[in-house]
This record gives sequence, structure tokens and C-alpha cells, in this order.
Amino acid sequence: EFITSLLMSYLLNKEHVRVAFTLNHGNVLRIQPPLIVTWEECEILLSALENTLAILDTGNIAKLAGHLVGVTDVSTVNSTPYQENFLAPVRHKKITEFAFLLHPLTEQTYVDFDLSMSAFNNEQLEQMSGIFGDNFEPFLGGETKILSNENTSITGSFWIVPRLAKDFTGMSAAQSIREVQDGLDKAIDGGAKVIGLGAYTSSVSNGGLSLRFPKEVIVTTGNTYTTLVGFQSVLKAAASLGKELNQLNIMIVGATGAIGKALSTLFMPFVSRLSLIGNPQNHEASVRRMSYSIKDLVRDAPQVIKLFDLPHGNISRLLYGAEEDQCYRLLNSEFIDLSTDLEKFISGVDVIVTATNSPHSFIGLEKLKEYVIFCDISRPKNVRKNSKDECPDVVYFDGGVVDLPFGNELGLHTDLENNQAYACMAETMLVALENDPSLASLGADISIEKLGRYLDISKRHGFVTHLPINMFNVKPENI
Repeated sequence: EFITSLLMSYLLNKEHVRVAFTLNHGNVLRIQPPLIVTWEECEILLSALENTLAILDTGNIAKLAGHLVGVTDVSTVNSTPYQENFLAPVRHKKITEFAFLLHPLTEQTYVDFDLSMSAFNNEQLEQMSGIFGDNFEPFLGGETKILSNENTSITGSFWIVPRLAKDFTGMSAAQSIREVQDGLDKAIDGGAKVIGLGAYTSSVSNGGLSLRFPKEVIVTTGNTYTTLVGFQSVLKAAASLGKELNQLNIMIVGATGAIGKALSTLFMPFVSRLSLIGNPQNHEASVRRMSYSIKDLVRDAPQVIKLFDLPHGNISRLLYGAEEDQCYRLLNSEFIDLSTDLEKFISGVDVIVTATNSPHSFIGLEKLKEYVIFCDISRPKNVRKNSKDECPDVVYFDGGVVDLPFGNELGLHTDLENNQAYACMAETMLVALENDPSLASLGADISIEKLGRYLDISKRHGFVTHLPINMFNVKPENI
């Protein structure tokens, strides 16, 4: 239906021929000439269709969409589409077992999704993004088939809600939920029984709790497996540099969020010092929430220590006696910081993990220590692009990325390699492979028991934490 809308717009604005949807099928064009139509007018239509379908055959969406941003001559759109045509996603005979809702994070996401869009500058991409969001409903962006190590296969579909992250933050809660609900309804209509919520489709819907869906449908945010993969990726990065976690000072940015709080729980017993950073725009509430969360961190510490066989850090020495006494010691110790002031602590930490809902890139790398490990789980990314050339030796990577089993391809163009997926997507696949509603992550709570289950399930099915490290100014012999 997305492509049908573009075809209608192109035919009208470039070929001066008006067509319409059929009443019951939005992916079918209706050509309805009057009884008095002449052959010459029919030839105009045929020529227009021939020109338009010739562009469609190339898979170059930029040429179809160029008129929306003032491109008058499609021959000037110099860009190369992907070899595989995303306009015609692979169709499988089986009804898709899982679906995943996602949306473009920034204007650049459109280029990741379709390489031909690189023909447009940032201003044109922003304009086109607004047009897509205001005029197009959620649409099918791709399909996939995943084979696990247990020889179990599932099919899935990816549904695009055409809104940027900053669009969601600028609209009312009611509108944002309504647009996510529309995408969810389309995925359900497509037959999916397990549906994942990506990026802002999760946060604006209260972790899926504000959405309506049949009881036989499982909805998950992907937060549990994302937390686990983020934790594992930091362990891998530290090991690659010969560093022990219990010797490191770690900062969690976005510590009041679901993933940030869960990561704080996992890191606390094993690190030298833990700095929890909340939202500076809501200082008092953030600090209060982090203070309250210390009780949860203390409660879950024994389970975390049992789950991961790692050397204990400074904080673990305070975890004895009654829970109330442990909380008091932690809140008054030198080993835990609760703050919203990022700049106050950033120059003294060894590891930074971001897990925020901010649509902005607000963290620079230039003030960091040498060989700091920076795991950016946030989508959109929180690190500033222009700071990478100015920074010291930094180990920076996108957190929450996994390699799919058997080199399965995702079936959707993203900023990742074809055989990789974000952990939130992978959680949706794992829930579908296990067909277990109890694995779903809904709301803000992430249990240690469920994290342990994903540790086992991901191994069995062959999903592996990926570490796409970018070493800025780091010499190979130091890795």
C-alpha cells in the first residue's frame, strides 16, 4: 500500500494521470475511464504507466519519490538501489509467525532502508519524512525466515511506522499510541501471533501496556534480551582489552528507564564503582526514582551473583545483613553515584552504557579517558557524530546487536549487516521459537529470572552477542 500511494502520487504529479485505490484493497490501483474516453487519451495513460512501471522495475524509490521534494527531472536522481528489491519482499507460503514494529530513527534511516534515497540531502530527507509520516499508514517493509540451531524455523514480517523518533516526542500521547496501534493491528491482520515493539513504538505505548490486542497474541518490547546482550557486549569488550570488570568504574546513562535500571542491577555486584545518571530535565524525580531502585538492586543482587560467575567488585562488599542496612550503606558509600549531571562524572569512568529514550545525540567523546568502553544501546544513538574525530582512544560500539544463527538474513535493510539483528528483534524471534508467552517483556519490569532464561534460550537457538567495535585512534597492537 505504501508503494501504491507513491505510484498514485507520481502518476498524478509527473504524468498528469489520476488513478485511485480500489475500495477494499489498498495495494490495487483502479483505472476507471469515462465511457467517452478517446483512444488518444488511452495512449496517454498507457505511456504514463509504461514510464512509471519502468522506474518501479529498477527498484529505485528515490526516482518515484523525488517529485515530493521538488525534483523535477528524475533523470537527475543519481543513486543506486539495493541489488535485492525491497519493493518486493520475499513472500513465504506460511503465514508469518512473528512480526516486528519499527520506525525510522532519523532521516538517515531512510538511506539505510533504501540506498537509492542517498540521492537526497538532509533537508530533502527531512521534508520527505514529514510527507511519509503525515500521509502513509504503517506498511510492510520486509519478510524473513529464521532457522535456529534446534532446526526450528519461523517466518516473520517487519512493519514500518513512518515516524521519526523526534516526531513521536512532538506529538500527543494519544496520537502516538494511535499510530502504533495501527501498525500493531496490521501485523495482527497479517497473521502474526508474536509481535515485537521496536524503539519508540515501545516507549510511547508504556511498554506495550497501552495497546489493545487479542489474548492469543503475544506482544513484547524486547527489553529483557536487549539488557542481557548489552551486558554481555561490555564483558566482551572489556575482555578484548584485557580488563577485569571489578576494576572498572561504570556509568549507566538512562538509569531510570527499564533497560538502564536492569543494567544497573547486573553490573552492581561486579564493578568498582557505579554512576547512575538520570534525566537532567527532571532532576528531583530522577534522583528519587534511582534512590528507590537501590532496594530492587539489593534484592536482586544474590540472583545476579548466582547467574554470572564473575569476580566481585567493591560494591559487593557492602551486600551483607538485612536489606534495609544494605540500602543504607550503598546510598552513603563512595562506590555509587546518583545524579543527573553527566559532565560531573564522565571524565572519570572506564565504561559508559547509554540506554535512554532521548532522540538527541548529546554525548561527546572528547572528554573521555583513554580506552574507555562506550556501549551505545540508545536508539537513536546518543553519541555525537562530529566528536569521533576529536576523541582520544575510545572503544565505541552499538550495544544490543546479535548475530543470527546459521547466518540467517534479516530480510530488512538496516544499519547492520544482513546476518545481524537488534536484540529487541531477536527477543521477538526467540519468543516465537519457544512459543512461550511468559518470555514476553511488557511494561517496565525486567526480572532476573527471565534474564537467566534468555541466557539459556539464546544459546540453544544460536543467537550470539555481536561486538561491532569501532576503535577510534586505537592502534591494532593495543586491541
